[in-house]
Parts: sequence; structure tokens; C-alpha cells
Amino acid sequence: MRKIGTAQLRFDPKLNRLGKGKGKELRHGLSVVFQSGNSLWLANDETISLERLALQREGSESELRFGDHRQFALSDYLKLPAPPPSDPEDIEEADVEGIDVSEGYLWLVGSHSLKRAKPREDDPARKSVKRLATVSSDGNRFLLARIPVVDEADGQTFAKEVEDEGGMRTAALLHGNDAGNDLTRALAQDPHLQAFLAVPG
Repeated sequence: MRKIGTAQLRFDPKLNRLGKGKGKELRHGLSVVFQSGNSLWLANDETISLERLALQREGSESELRFGDHRQFALSDYLKLPAPPPSDPEDIEEADVEGIDVSEGYLWLVGSHSLKRAKPREDDPARKSVKRLATVSSDGNRFLLARIPVVDEADGQTFAKEVEDEGGMRTAALLHGNDAGNDLTRALAQDPHLQAFLAVPG
């Protein structure tokens, strides 16, 4: 088994930016990375998209290089609990924390957590405490979904549905809305985990 020392990731400059805040880039907030064949799937926790980089060529024995950046808006394949707004500043992020590829699907899971407002550097202490006490939920965090993966010459891509030997593979998500889903409702009945649903992640 070969040991990998580093992986160089090359993002498209036009796609490597966030709608929120000035100067923020996708690569600065990656929450999950998963390699499937020659494709590297990534998510930034402040977006409602997934990024795919493809293995370009191998460098030395201890370095891999990925490029050919493609971006996939989750709303193109799934009916999100909170659809994309007209102003990118107002998106309700999915906060994707897990990705896996299995049996022709990419599976993804959001954090399923509440969020706490962050204090700003120039805020006085009283205002910072008030912001920290502000807890809200982004509906797209309550996301457990699958999207069909299709192998192409330049790497994997998505499809809403695709015909397969066993029938149709289709994109789907766990039933829910902007306040929770079937998973959070089940957790709310669990004596060990129910108390944690009210704790911001």
C-alpha cells in the first residue's frame, strides 16, 4: 500500500468564492472531503453546493494533484427544505458534514444542528454576549440525501435520475422541512440524545 504525503487541490478561481462576506473562498472552510475513484468530492460548510475535483496527474510518489473543478448546486437535484434565495448573501447553508459514495449514489448529511450567532471583532462585550445568545436554525442543515453518480471520462458527475440494470436510480432526501426531518423527530424520542437537539453545533 502506497503512502500519500500531500494532495494539491486546484480550484477554479471563478468558483472558489463564497456569497457570504468579502474575500472568503471555498477552500478556507472545507468541512468534508471524500475520494471516489479519480474524483474528489468536497463541501464547504457555508454553501448549498458540492465541489468535485478530478485527479489530474500524479506528482511524486507522495503527492496527488486534483483539478478540473466543477460545482454542483444541490437545488438542481434535490428539493431543499429552504430553496436558494435571490440574494446569495441570504442562503440557508446545508452545513454538509458527511459524504460517501456507495452503490451508484453520493450520500450526504447536513449537521442537523442549530446555530449560534458569532460575535464580531469590533463588537463591545455586551453586544457579543447578546449575539451569542441568538440561536436559530437553517432549514438546509436538516438534510440527509442521495444523488445518483454517473461515471464520465473526466470524472464523476450527478444526475437527477439515471436508468440502470436494476431499474432507475433517483435523487431523494429524507422527508422534512425547515424545522427538522424524520431523523430529528426520531432523535427527539431518544432518551440519550434528545437533550442535545437544542444545543447549537
